[in-house]
Amino acid sequence: MTKRWLDLSEAEIAEKSAKNRAARIPKLSASAQKISNQEFTEANEHYRKKPATVRQKAPQGRESIILTLPYPPTVNHYWLPNFNHSKRIGPKGVKFRDDVIKQCAGLDGVMGRVMVDVRAYPPDNRKRDLDNIFKALLDSLNHAGMIEDDGLIDVLKIQRGETTKGGQVVVCIVPLL
Repeated sequence: MTKRWLDLSEAEIAEKSAKNRAARIPKLSASAQKISNQEFTEANEHYRKKPATVRQKAPQGRESIILTLPYPPTVNHYWLPNFNHSKRIGPKGVKFRDDVIKQCAGLDGVMGRVMVDVRAYPPDNRKRDLDNIFKALLDSLNHAGMIEDDGLIDVLKIQRGETTKGGQVVVCIVPLL
């Protein structure tokens, strides 16, 4: 019988997570880059127009991850009803998840408690609820191995940016103590 995640030590969790990530994520993508020490806002403005995945030092000295991802579907389009009144992830949600997994390929995720800071650049000027994009975004980051579990997010911030053709989100993941 296998051990549950709660029964594992930190070293066992890290080893198991690395194996799981290696099994479902291809090798390092060409769009992954390393950058020097910068504040999140500077990196955000500099990399906002590029679909790159970057890594940098957080202001507190801990290593953070900054990802530029496509604009996620809202929760209204993420879930679709089944014939038995249950829910399933729709094609837009599956496509978004696959895109995130491809962009995060080869990068190490953050284990443990995290802060997630999101800047959303909507694709058009329609009225949108920013909180509706969290479900698809956080589930995709979890499946891509960038965060261990969305239940371990202690601080969650979102900010609306200007309209960008096609839309995108810039996500900063900072490990907490």
